[in-house]
Amino acid sequence: MGVWAFLSPKIYFGAVMTELSTVKRWMRKRICLVGALLVGWLAAFTAIAGDFPALAALQAKGARVSAIAVDLESGKVIGQRNAQTRLTPASVSKLYTAAAALGQWGPDHRFVTRLLVTGPLDKGVLRGDLIFMGAGDPTLEDRDLWSLVSALRHQGVREVDGHLVINESLFGAVSCQARDRCSARSASRHAYNAPLSAAGIDFATWCVQVSPAEQVGGPARIGWCRVSATGVTLGGKVLTTSAAGSADVSVSRQTHDGHDRLIVSGHIPLNAEPLQIYRAVSNAADQTGLVLRGILESSGIVVRGDNRITDLPPPASAREVASVEGQALREQLARMMAYSNNYMADMLALDLVAAQPSPETVSLAAAGRRLQALALSSARDSGTDISAGGGSPVFRSGSGLTLDNTLSAADIGALLGHLYHRSDLFPAFLGALSVPRYSPLRMLHHGDDSWLNQLSVKTGSLNQPYSVMSLAGYFRTTSGGWGAFAMIVNGTSRWPHIYYLDVLAAMRQDLLPLLSPQ
Repeated sequence: MGVWAFLSPKIYFGAVMTELSTVKRWMRKRICLVGALLVGWLAAFTAIAGDFPALAALQAKGARVSAIAVDLESGKVIGQRNAQTRLTPASVSKLYTAAAALGQWGPDHRFVTRLLVTGPLDKGVLRGDLIFMGAGDPTLEDRDLWSLVSALRHQGVREVDGHLVINESLFGAVSCQARDRCSARSASRHAYNAPLSAAGIDFATWCVQVSPAEQVGGPARIGWCRVSATGVTLGGKVLTTSAAGSADVSVSRQTHDGHDRLIVSGHIPLNAEPLQIYRAVSNAADQTGLVLRGILESSGIVVRGDNRITDLPPPASAREVASVEGQALREQLARMMAYSNNYMADMLALDLVAAQPSPETVSLAAAGRRLQALALSSARDSGTDISAGGGSPVFRSGSGLTLDNTLSAADIGALLGHLYHRSDLFPAFLGALSVPRYSPLRMLHHGDDSWLNQLSVKTGSLNQPYSVMSLAGYFRTTSGGWGAFAMIVNGTSRWPHIYYLDVLAAMRQDLLPLLSPQ
C-alpha cells in the first residue's frame, strides 16, 4: 500500500489551509505508519521466503519440496516451505505403520506362533497332519522354528504320519501388488522386495554366506547362513583374490517351476570377513515349509506326507502342541525403522487389518485405509489444517515401497505432534527412531555434534523413476524443548535424479539453526 492511499482529496485540500507545521507533522506520522507497515510486510515475506533456504535452492533448480518444523511445546510453526504439498515420502511412511501398531497393541505386544496337530500321538507317531499356524509375526526366524520343534520332540514325537501344512489363513493369500514384488516372484537380486505371508520367516529371504579360501586363487566357500533348505539349490563360484581391494560378490535368485535357485559369482579378498547376503524368496509360505521340514529332519522327526500350503482355517478338532512368542513390538519397531525393512512394515500393516473384530479382506489397500484414518485423526487431534494440500493423504502400503503413497510435511508433522502428546506411546515411538551418531546408515554420520546428537529420525529414499529423499523426526530446540520436523524432496521431469547426499546436506543445513547447541 502506498502512502498516498491514506490521503483522500478532502483531507488533502483541508490540510493545505492549515499551518505548514501541522501538515508536516501529519505527513510525518502517516509516512512513519506506512513505512512501518511496509517494513512489517517485507519482514513477514522475507521470513516465509527465507524458510529452509537450502531446500529452497533445490526447489529453484527443479526439485519439489515440502518441509515443516514445529515447536511441540507451543505448537508454533517455526519453519515451513510448501508444507501442504503432497509428495512421495518413501520409507517415512513407516512412521504411520509404527504409530498405528503401537496404538493397536501397545509396545509390549508379542505375536504367538503355534504348531497344531490333527490326530493323537501314538507311540511317538502323530496320527495326522502337523500344522504350522502363521501368526503374522514380522520378525519370526528359523531359530523360532527350532524352539517349536524342540518342544515337539520333548513330547516324544519322532514321526508325523501325515502332511506338513503351512497355514497362512490369518491373511489369506497376499497378492504381490507392488511392481517390485511382482517381478520378484520369478527372479530377484535384492531383499527389499520380499513377498508377504502370515506364515513367513526370516523376512522372506534366503541368506547366503561367502568366506574366502585359505589361499589366493582358491574358490571361496559358499553356503547357507543357517539351516539348509531341501529343494533350494545354491550354485556358482567366487574366487579368492589378494588381500588388497574389497569384495565384489553378486547373488541372484531365479525361480523355475516353483523351485528357487541362487547363483553366486564374483571375488572376495583373502583376509575378508565372511559375507552374508540376503535375497528375496519367491514364496514365503513355501520357504517356511522347506526350512521347517529341514529342522524336523535334523531333529530326528520324520514327516511322511508332503508339504502343503493352505489359506483355510484349521479343523476345529486341531489342538496346539507347541508355541513360541516373538519379540516385543517395541523391539520390532526399532529394528524395522533402523533398517527400513519393507517386509516388516507391510506385515505389520496387514496385521492391523487382521486384528479388526470383523476384518475385511486382508490387503495392503485395506491397511492403507487404516493408515489414512490415522493421518486424518492425528491432524484433527493436533489442530493441524491439512486440507490446503487438496484431497487426503494416500497410502498404498505400510512401507512406502511404491510411489503411490503421498504425504505432505504438514501431514507428517501432525502425526509426530500427536505421538508426542501420547505419554503412553511416545517413549517407544521415539526409541524406534535413529539418532544420527548411532544410525546404521552411514550417510547420517556427517555433521557437527548438534546434528549427530540432537535428532531422532526416520529416513526414506527411492531412486526410480525419480529421486525421493525424505527425513522426519524429533529434535531438541535451541530453548531445550522438543520440536518435530518433516522434509520431503522429489525429483521432477526437469531434474529427475538428485544426488541424495546433496539433498541430505541441504536438510542438515536448514535444520542446524533450529537445534540446541552442543
